[in-house]
Amino acid sequence: MLITNNNRIDDAISSHTFQVQTDLLELESAIRYQMDQNWQDDNVVLEKMEDIKEELNSFMKIGQTLGRLTKEQERELSILYNYVSKYPDYTGVPNTVLSSADRKKLEVLASNLLKAGWGMNIGYSGDWDSFSENLNKLLKQSTH
Repeated sequence: MLITNNNRIDDAISSHTFQVQTDLLELESAIRYQMDQNWQDDNVVLEKMEDIKEELNSFMKIGQTLGRLTKEQERELSILYNYVSKYPDYTGVPNTVLSSADRKKLEVLASNLLKAGWGMNIGYSGDWDSFSENLNKLLKQSTH
C-alpha cells in the first residue's frame, strides 16, 4: 500500500512537471501567434503567463506539503516563478494593451523559450532532469 501511495505521489509530481513545461510551450506559441497577428490580443499572452504562475505556485505548495521535492527542486521552481514574474501581469482587465517595450521583452522571451527547448514541435518529457536542463538553458539565454 505504501509503495502504491509513493508511486501516486511521484506520478503527481511528474504530472506537475509536465504541466509547467506544457504551459511554457503554450506561452512561446501564444507570443509567436501574437507577433504574427501584430499583437491583436495581448491578453492571450498575459493569461498564459498567469497560468504558469498559478501552476508553479500550486506545484510548490503540493511539493512542500508532500515533502517530495528536494531543496534543489524547490529552489528551481522558485527561480522560474521569479523569472516569469518579471514580465507583465494579467490584471483581469479586458483588452489590456502592452507597451511596445513589454511586447519586445515577451518576443525575446519566446525566442529564449524556443532555444531552451520549450517551443512548438519540440519534444519534452515530464521528468525532472529534462525540466531542470531546459530551465538552466533558459536562464543562460536570458543573461545574454
